[in-house]
Amino acid sequence: MKTLTERTTIAAALLVAGMAVSTSAAAVTWDMRNNDGCNGTGEPACSSSNGNARVYTSGGVKLTVSAISDTGNATTSSGDSRPIESAYLGHYGGNGVGVTNQDESSGSPHHAVDNSNRFDAVRLEFNAAVRLTDVNFGWASGDTDFTILYWTGPGSANLIGDTYGGLAPDWALLGHFDSFGTGDKSLGNASLFSRYWLVMAYNNVFTGASINLDGNGNSPDEGDDYFKLGKVGAAAETRKVPEPGSLALLGLGLAGLGLGRRRR
Repeated sequence: MKTLTERTTIAAALLVAGMAVSTSAAAVTWDMRNNDGCNGTGEPACSSSNGNARVYTSGGVKLTVSAISDTGNATTSSGDSRPIESAYLGHYGGNGVGVTNQDESSGSPHHAVDNSNRFDAVRLEFNAAVRLTDVNFGWASGDTDFTILYWTGPGSANLIGDTYGGLAPDWALLGHFDSFGTGDKSLGNASLFSRYWLVMAYNNVFTGASINLDGNGNSPDEGDDYFKLGKVGAAAETRKVPEPGSLALLGLGLAGLGLGRRRR
């Protein structure tokens, strides 16, 4: 039978261990409108090449942003079988970031995130699991229906060479959003955390119900959605560290356990 000292020590250890692994979620916003993500270093983010990346840090969480699109000079609007390739992620002043895919020229509105013949997407990679809660469009033209996916698979979320139709089950649909114009767009995500997210112009390859953000009774449609991504907001998962007093309690308890064993 365990002594009172041993029972107290075990209880203290369990308490502190529980505190060490508990998590909470802090609201964080990454603003890309007036920050080009180059951090003044001349890193590859500042290049005009396909596959570049831009880096933003907020609340101690790093966000790496890049661009993809399904390309290949196809003539149909179906995006389920065309290959996914890297694209150029540009920064456009106070509007945010946009995508120029390999089948487009650099002129407006080609450098928006759009679904005009090709389906552009912004890939978000966080260095910690986050619950994406909202996005902001700093510029819009036509409609702004959009689709959000999150990564559920193992390892890194590579997309190049795959197709949108082949992304399931490693990529899951958070939702299709019927939207219009610039501003903040709430995603209504109450519980889903991931390190990797895709924000894309509306793509009906992914089956699922649509969420109407504007109350206009419309359904999302393809071909006329153009926007630049200005901000993303998330609840970032954080790990709660034991306070010094609790660690001291655990230390005293362990010392008492050792002393009790030596006396026996």
